[in-house]
Amino acid sequence: PRLVLSCLWSIRNLSDYSSHIDDMQKLLQKLIELLGSDDEHTSICSMGCLCNLTSGNTENKLAFIEYGGVQAVCQLICERVSQEEVVEPGVAALRHVTHNNHLAQQAIDIIIQSPLLSNLSVLIRGQPDKMLPLIKAIVGLLRNLSMISPQCRRSLIDLGITNSLCEIFYRTSKGISDLSQQRSSIVSVSSELSFIEGVRLDDLLELTLAALQALAKDNLAKKIISYENRLLQSVVQMVMIKENSIPLHRACLGLLAEMVEYADCARILEGEGFNTRLSELIHSTNKAISTYAAIVMYVINLNKPEEYR
Repeated sequence: PRLVLSCLWSIRNLSDYSSHIDDMQKLLQKLIELLGSDDEHTSICSMGCLCNLTSGNTENKLAFIEYGGVQAVCQLICERVSQEEVVEPGVAALRHVTHNNHLAQQAIDIIIQSPLLSNLSVLIRGQPDKMLPLIKAIVGLLRNLSMISPQCRRSLIDLGITNSLCEIFYRTSKGISDLSQQRSSIVSVSSELSFIEGVRLDDLLELTLAALQALAKDNLAKKIISYENRLLQSVVQMVMIKENSIPLHRACLGLLAEMVEYADCARILEGEGFNTRLSELIHSTNKAISTYAAIVMYVINLNKPEEYR
């Protein structure tokens, strides 16, 4: 066992740089088997290897799914749900294999049939900031599940995931605001201030908005989000700030485009200067931004009396 573990640690370290290497099927199959090891360190290290090997490598994703990796990872996460060193790489591996491959739907179907979703709904609530890598992994997986599967989307909404994502949005945007104040109070701006526990807060915010956008394809999620006037107003303010990144603008506008037709949401978006900002963004060189901005502007104007259009 000691020799096996030493080999696994070496593989884990090397696998950080192996996303371009193919013909890893036999290794993946063995690593999946080792998830069931009685030795805790062996299963943890195997999980880390699988997380790395499924990142950005379609061939490895397909092999992982075909060899029963989704079932094995779901089972281990549910058995050791309190161990972050198991759950975080496990959820990240599931995030990898539910995106950008033709077996993603098969992986999602397996996840839906397991108890994983209810465990994730508990895990994502009230986690402290020191658990941000875990939160980011879960939010990324939730986005993938919501984008692809209407059935999964409704299950997640019923589990209270929409409210949890709104809470993560508030906490993350507050964290970004606090860090901005820290930057302004020091002479030398350090890029490290953008990170907490290795997670870039802007990335987490974009991911959370994308997950909310995917959930909002269901009208029940739209209803929940529409109650959060503060959230939509914050998103509008982020669009108004020209210095924000292109990915953040895209994520904000994606959610607004999904929400704008629902009930009173268009009224919330009619703030002073927002139409002017949308007019600018319609001419963005980023196709997603220009498309979303055009959708939002069209619906807002459609809801106005004819003489004000």
